[in-house]
Amino acid sequence: IQTSDGGFILSGDTDSYGSGATDIWLLKASSTCVIEWSETFGGTDSEYGYDVQVESDGGYLISGYTQSYGAGGNDVWLLKTDTSGDLLWDLTLGTEGSDVGRAMQVTADNAYAIGAYTNSFGAGSNDFWLIKTEPEIGIADDERAGVWIPSFAVEPNPFASQATISFQLTEPTQLGLEIYDIVGRLVSNPIYETYGVGSHSVNIDGSSL
Repeated sequence: IQTSDGGFILSGDTDSYGSGATDIWLLKASSTCVIEWSETFGGTDSEYGYDVQVESDGGYLISGYTQSYGAGGNDVWLLKTDTSGDLLWDLTLGTEGSDVGRAMQVTADNAYAIGAYTNSFGAGSNDFWLIKTEPEIGIADDERAGVWIPSFAVEPNPFASQATISFQLTEPTQLGLEIYDIVGRLVSNPIYETYGVGSHSVNIDGSSL
């Protein structure tokens, strides 16, 4: 897709870079097709990117699927980055079967519509799966689908040993935080509990990592 500066943003997948077998690859190119930056997203298994959109804030939205995260098998994966390609939030959708996200569109009410296919639901084999999120990135009237990740801030970022994660909730929510190293190994899971409505902050000690 062409960007407002005359350049281009591209999404796809790579097994040349990243932390797993295949990772989603996001690239920003100039108007003369010189690569300005690129980012990969994924874990120890395979991830594939199919569609990218430029959001009103200049950030990028990617749809595809993941084998490293979610409920198992292939899960629809929706990712939001800032203008530099740094991940802001992600959302996985699906169950233990194969659920693959393809096309995606921002709707008039600032929600997200995803065209996917699934063999977890429907009449059998692969069925077309149309998903619409609520504007606050919940899944409207569909508790079988995946994970909601609230907006959060990390200070300082990057950090060497100590950091504070701050977030705000509009309803009681069970939250989990897992920390992985650069090759995708789980090294710490400091948070897994229910938080109430309001603002919260959690101190992270990474001095032993």
